[in-house]
Amino acid sequence: MFQHYDVMTVGEAEAVTPEEAIELTHPERKELQMVFPFDHVEVDDGKEEGDWQKLELPPLKESFVKWHEELSKNGWVAWFWNSHDQARVVSRYGDDGEYRMKSAKMLATCIAFMRGTLFLYQGEEIGMTNAPFDSLEDYPDATTDAKYEEKLNQGWSEQKTMEVAKIKARDHARTPMQWDDSQQAGFTTGTPWMKVNPNFPTINVMRDKNHPESIYRFYQDLLLVRKALPVVFQGDFQLLWQEDEKLFAYCREDSSQKLFVICNFTDQDYWLTEKEMPVSLTDATVLLTNRIAPRDNLEHLEPFEATVYQWKK
Repeated sequence: MFQHYDVMTVGEAEAVTPEEAIELTHPERKELQMVFPFDHVEVDDGKEEGDWQKLELPPLKESFVKWHEELSKNGWVAWFWNSHDQARVVSRYGDDGEYRMKSAKMLATCIAFMRGTLFLYQGEEIGMTNAPFDSLEDYPDATTDAKYEEKLNQGWSEQKTMEVAKIKARDHARTPMQWDDSQQAGFTTGTPWMKVNPNFPTINVMRDKNHPESIYRFYQDLLLVRKALPVVFQGDFQLLWQEDEKLFAYCREDSSQKLFVICNFTDQDYWLTEKEMPVSLTDATVLLTNRIAPRDNLEHLEPFEATVYQWKK
């Protein structure tokens, strides 16, 4: 059907394997142009259905590697962190407190230089967070309601169901868009169906647009850098330090240049003294960084730092 129209197609394919994704997106088949994989946004699912566990970085890396390896020659991926069905990633994989801005920029950098098409979801560009709702009644999603009613009947405590809902409920992505610091975050003059996240006076579009160091401004710089680099779309992908539980680092390389992307997923300083580096950082150009302090040591990473280095051949 789609081949008759000048349109872009993307498939929401939660259960699809990389092999099936190749069949769906191979140009010769004239079906879909890309699909959304979901492995990387499900690594914090608990062992029991409906539960949650703290992010472990090696499985997250493994999910990205699998899709890169399988679709490196054929097929295409639509990468995302946030969607209408996912709680806010900065609250799950980052830090929505002291390091909210820093970790949101780090997460943006980590996924933006993968091979594929990048999708941003409303509010991601200003670092919107999960809402601190205290009652299951504040989550009107029928799926959440049914799931946690079932858990209560299975013997879960109200406290545990709320703990999981505060992290994983998909209604966190459905609170009204935070446009400014006026009533109801500028979303409506009436009463919205869902409550506005109470942090809207400090997290909103107007504030971010006027702040030179904001997440919004960072995304503008990131997207300009990404768009100007063919290596992002056609280069090889090499993951580094698979089992490291704190760093997510990888290289992208083609015939003209090499990129080194390094992300600290922790709220602690990190020193690279014991790492075998892929190339010398002294010969590199910094294309993008969320680092706050001037860099006085190439082996030191700040909490939630993300930096992209470039070498031209």
